[in-house]
Amino acid sequence: MVTVARRFTAVLHVVLVIGTTLLATAGCAPAFSPEHPLAIRVIVGPDLDTLPLRHGIERGYFAAEGLTVTTIPEPDPYTGLHTLVDGGADIAFGGGTVVVEAAYRGLDVKILAEAGWLGDRAAAIVVRGDGTIPDLAALAGHTIGAPSPGSQDRILAHARLDNDSGAVPSDHVQWVPMDPPDHTASRLAHKDADAVVLREPWLTDAIHAHGFTALAYLSDTSLLHPTSTYVATTAWAEQHPGAVTAYQRALHQAARDLRTDRAALNALAVRHLRITPDTAARLGIPLYPTHGPSVSQLQRIPNLMHRYGILAEPYRIAALVVSPDP
Repeated sequence: MVTVARRFTAVLHVVLVIGTTLLATAGCAPAFSPEHPLAIRVIVGPDLDTLPLRHGIERGYFAAEGLTVTTIPEPDPYTGLHTLVDGGADIAFGGGTVVVEAAYRGLDVKILAEAGWLGDRAAAIVVRGDGTIPDLAALAGHTIGAPSPGSQDRILAHARLDNDSGAVPSDHVQWVPMDPPDHTASRLAHKDADAVVLREPWLTDAIHAHGFTALAYLSDTSLLHPTSTYVATTAWAEQHPGAVTAYQRALHQAARDLRTDRAALNALAVRHLRITPDTAARLGIPLYPTHGPSVSQLQRIPNLMHRYGILAEPYRIAALVVSPDP
């Protein structure tokens, strides 16, 4: 009787150990794989900063990470963020100032990755090519057409002027609201303003079609200023930490490709931004991040927003960033 009891106890011990091990293994196993992928819906707009995402989808980098990524087109970034929060997508692309302002006002978003940094020739203050405004100092008392006061392009234009000792201070010019950006070049040609702020893909075409001059590129303010991000809700990010990391890896792999393969970037721009091959070949392009997200770099966005009165008080972005690098 004792022997039977001992055998029963030993068998029970083995069963419990095996069961516990299986449960632990199941708990640690990924919830997705290339064979059993996780479907992710990403809201994107027609922006150069989205090209690494599109490249990663086409090259299978996300699929190799166990993610099936589909894109949902939405040109309005505010609409995209609200669609995300309402459950219409899993991730959304958003300009830096748009995301920070939305979070500042209480929208539940978490930054998963930086999509793009300001490239050295990707945005500029542009004038007509008649020589009447030869440099930044000559802008004093003149008008500059730019998007709304809280827009990223306008804030960066303010900073470009204020950070250059040879430029007119940004409060010594008159700012004229101009939206949408694809009409800005024609408004400069029709003299609705003396200068305008333009970014790619409209900048290159404007210079070549109208003979405009890029008076100053906005990147002189900071070559590593983040211009856009990918965000998710808190609940989605907490529910899918492995997917966040996998998404970052695939995105950064695609970014590394496009940093060294201009032909691939041009082809993507033609297909997804509906521009001509000649325009694509001349584009000033963003700098695509291959690591991050970085709290220190992203903090530059709310710092400038506070400096120019878009945010009423200083704002720390760290709470918004998922899995940050220093």
